[in-house]
Amino acid sequence: MVKTKLVYQAIHDGAALLRELDRQNFPVDAMFWIHVPEGYWRLIIGSPVVVQSGVLAGYHKLNDIYMTLDLQWLALEDVSLLDPNSKQFLSLRSDASRSSMLGSEECWAQYDEAIVYRWNNNFLKGRLSCLLTADDLNRFWKAQRKLENSPSLLIDLAGREVTLRFHPGHGDFGDLENIRADFQTALHRPTARPDCQITWFN
Repeated sequence: MVKTKLVYQAIHDGAALLRELDRQNFPVDAMFWIHVPEGYWRLIIGSPVVVQSGVLAGYHKLNDIYMTLDLQWLALEDVSLLDPNSKQFLSLRSDASRSSMLGSEECWAQYDEAIVYRWNNNFLKGRLSCLLTADDLNRFWKAQRKLENSPSLLIDLAGREVTLRFHPGHGDFGDLENIRADFQTALHRPTARPDCQITWFN
């Protein structure tokens, strides 16, 4: 069913789907809800899987992952899986980026006519020498932001492997390379884990 009204539960379902896609290594360059001119909401996923495997195979892979989740407010017919370099995708992303931003949540940014989970596939990945939780890392980064006016990040942790992305409220572009030193500073503050090291993969 196409959505003429985007409810909060559907936004949460989209975030849950993205987390699982990341967990299962389904490549997602960008993902957002947008209110299309036809008068309903579409969940747009820009993924290189469309180029690598074809549209049909991409939807089959997406469906396999979708079926493992209990997403009551998100149907696959609400989703468009697109080549992130296609004119259609770039036009939709441009439309979303021009909409006025109303606010941000922990995992997405809210615009007048869009909900953005991810603008692009820029990320940093590293491995921690100690065991921490995602809550620990978010707390350390929050303290860093207060002291250094650092940007907001989305921090994912799987075991000791951490992935950093700009929060979508930060905008479309940004130099994540500058975050490496700031993140290590946040980790090594006396109130954090000065004994913990991070080795960057990229």
